[in-house]
Amino acid sequence: ELAPLGGVRFRKFGFHVYDANLWAPEGKWSWQSLFALDIRYARNIKGKALAQKSVEEMERVNAGDEAKRKKWGEQMERLFPDVKAGDRLTGIHRPGEAARFYLNGTLRGEVRDAAFTKLFFGIWLSPRTSQPQLRLALLGRS
Repeated sequence: ELAPLGGVRFRKFGFHVYDANLWAPEGKWSWQSLFALDIRYARNIKGKALAQKSVEEMERVNAGDEAKRKKWGEQMERLFPDVKAGDRLTGIHRPGEAARFYLNGTLRGEVRDAAFTKLFFGIWLSPRTSQPQLRLALLGRS
């Protein structure tokens, strides 16, 4: 049973891009447990752009291996659709196993790779995120 932990509105250059909410068991987040990151988009964004930005942010969190990042980018391009304002993209963190993705409640697929899973969710939740205030808000600490 997942409960809301924290949420935030993300803006870039003053423009509302998305609202994000983190859901965790009993409202307690841990890398060792299942959790969900739900993003409701406020703008139309191409799936390819989402995948490319995700790869850039994953690299920032942990440089990792270039060949793996390329493979992960291709997987995300297949999984991430073009989104329009109002669409919800939800990622489910399955610790040590996979990241599962849903668009508006419909399963799009998953990436079964523990390293990918931690790096992908690290975009928002790693202490090395490019948006530390966003991280704190998602964790309910702001």
